[in-house]
Amino acid sequence: MKNYTPTTLFWAVFAQIPLAQAEAEFRTKILADGFDLLPDHIEPGRLTRFPGIGKKRGNTAGWCKLFLDGRGGVYGDFSAGFSRTFKLGSGRVHIDEATRREIEEARKQRQAEIEARHAKKAIEAQAAWDRAKPYAVHPYLARKGIKAHGLRSGDWCKWIETPNGWRRIVIKNALLVPMHDETGKLWNLQAIFPEVVPELGRNKEFLGGRKAGLFFVICDPTDTLLIAEGYATGAT
Repeated sequence: MKNYTPTTLFWAVFAQIPLAQAEAEFRTKILADGFDLLPDHIEPGRLTRFPGIGKKRGNTAGWCKLFLDGRGGVYGDFSAGFSRTFKLGSGRVHIDEATRREIEEARKQRQAEIEARHAKKAIEAQAAWDRAKPYAVHPYLARKGIKAHGLRSGDWCKWIETPNGWRRIVIKNALLVPMHDETGKLWNLQAIFPEVVPELGRNKEFLGGRKAGLFFVICDPTDTLLIAEGYATGAT
């Protein structure tokens, strides 16, 4: 039997709703909306956090709250900006003001955590960019037949999780693409490696900071603005 609190059991008995049934159906509805990393147990009456849709473990964009009486609940994804309701049986779901405040406080807390992480990564990006050197010749540029347009190269450090624990790897000669906002502030870097890195299984990676609203300008601005998704496309 799952470890339900006395308060939860009281409400479930009062409402004559089997908690196991309510939690199982609540979980099924959440999974149907694309969440796939739910916790083993959803405690009724508590706001539970878990990875958002398509996110990895450690992310907390997903959230849910199964009401104490087991008759309804609410869930959503802060990163996707949506919320849904759950109802066991017929009728409408009523979300009380306390729950609304709890959800809003959780959203604000997560936003503050994101902004703090972005600020930290912006400092790391600037430091890495300052250490890097201008580079005109790079295997990636040669393969694509494009120019550097002010890009730089440097070492790219990465911590990876292995069966024996965490290990730090250093990828030499990474081509760095700066990502600025409209004021010119550097927020992030994209690293393009000379070849696929076996430990990562890819040849490109972002520093891990902010991405939305950022860009890299190739050549001097003119009256015509062309937008490309990736550096190679824009430089071709």
